[in-house]
Amino acid sequence: MDRWYLVTIPALYDCERTSPVILSFHGGAQNASQQLELSQLSDEKFNSFAFAVYPQGIDNTWQGVPSSTADDLSFTSDLLNQLEKNYNIDSQRIWATGKSDGAGFCNLLACDFTMSRRIAAFAPVSGTYFANTKTCDAEKVIMKCNAGRRKIPMIAFHGAKDEVAAYAGGESQGQCSPSIPQFIRNWAMRDGLGLTNLTTSPRQDTTVTKFGRDLETGMITLVLDKSIGHEWPSTTPNIDNTQEGRHVATFEATEIIVNFFKRHSLSTPVNIVIQPREVSGINSPTVLPYPTATTTPAVHTTIPVAPTSTPPPAATSGSEGSAPSSSILPASAGNKMIASTGLLAFFFTSLAMVL
Repeated sequence: MDRWYLVTIPALYDCERTSPVILSFHGGAQNASQQLELSQLSDEKFNSFAFAVYPQGIDNTWQGVPSSTADDLSFTSDLLNQLEKNYNIDSQRIWATGKSDGAGFCNLLACDFTMSRRIAAFAPVSGTYFANTKTCDAEKVIMKCNAGRRKIPMIAFHGAKDEVAAYAGGESQGQCSPSIPQFIRNWAMRDGLGLTNLTTSPRQDTTVTKFGRDLETGMITLVLDKSIGHEWPSTTPNIDNTQEGRHVATFEATEIIVNFFKRHSLSTPVNIVIQPREVSGINSPTVLPYPTATTTPAVHTTIPVAPTSTPPPAATSGSEGSAPSSSILPASAGNKMIASTGLLAFFFTSLAMVL
């Protein structure tokens, strides 16, 4: 089975200098092209310095969803291997974000012993999280986690009116989804931050919860918008917030994510694995404001790559909305770099991870 992903490269990419990578995983029933449009991580307004990579899930979903049998952990590892072979990648600054099922897969990556040592920080958005338990208590459920290092930075976004991944959690697809406060408490405990946190409302209907103290303040963060549903928060119209009954947010999740990523790398030594501990009788998190920073605009360039199989399909409508497909540049003689806005399409054909 062929696997593919899309890549955008900053125009100022210098093969003599390392560049970071942002992995962006699409939501269920969506695809890589739609995630490129939704997350805006290839928009120079938000990201002018890092490779933006949009993997494509099998059947438009990801490992961790109860119905999935894919080995997307291996796919992601092989994808990074290919990028590091072809480009001068900063292996200390690889980050992962995603929407819905893609956000749930970010959590799976963070809890994997090997991949958590390879990816520096995580930013799940409107995540669907599943625990296979006999009974479901959303305020007490503990998700299995075998992280390979002690401190895993994570910033999560959620809408209180999420109609797909309920903020309160509960039974979903035959398994148990933790409440979002419980999900965040689990991560604060895994990171050894305790449950003390600070709260503020930087904007109307928005609260931000930060766990940790001193230099670790905000290592685990929850951004809650009380007025939105299952969407990627943005102040401009996108394929999520233009659906009936939805509206734009009061902040740009992408800007906050990129600034969070900039502060985290794997430069500190890898520590021992810590296991999750059950948390009970704890109040919901409280919150701190999240600082806003600016980015420097830049033009993107692309290196066209000849596909080894049928090109990626155009975006199609699904349960989470639709968006126009992004064009894939054709191969040029010698595969030389060209100064043109566009994408790279990479395909896997005969790798060890092929399902």
